[in-house]
Amino acid sequence: MYLKGNGVNKDDKLAVFWYHKAADQGDAYAQATLGYMYQNGNGVTKDDKLAVFWYQKAADQGVASAQANLGLMYLKGNGVTKDDKIAVEWFHKSADQGNASGQANLGFMYRNGNGVTKDDKLAAFWYQKAADQGSAYALSQLQSLGD
Repeated sequence: MYLKGNGVNKDDKLAVFWYHKAADQGDAYAQATLGYMYQNGNGVTKDDKLAVFWYQKAADQGVASAQANLGLMYLKGNGVTKDDKIAVEWFHKSADQGNASGQANLGFMYRNGNGVTKDDKLAAFWYQKAADQGSAYALSQLQSLGD
């Protein structure tokens, strides 16, 4: 794998080339990785619209990390029109699959009433699920809910 440099020199541009080949054939994990690479400018020019494009393809195939990342793009309005309700939908899909990032972000949405009715009990529920997987952010938020 070129992206991580396992046994070869790290070459993000070459990684993008190979991920594109796989993604164009429908490989959901390659699509999710391309979303990440475009979002962060690894081996390509940073492009939030292309990041959303690839995250969307992977998210539609059920990749939980892509669903969480797509939710963040909607939450922040990166590459798409900001839309908290759509962000919540993607965080829910991700969280329901056990993705800690999706769970923590869903906790954030419930805690702050972004795209949903503010609900500290649901915020605590989702933060706890993420904290149980080792999310320090979720644990800190959970602790602050008790204050």
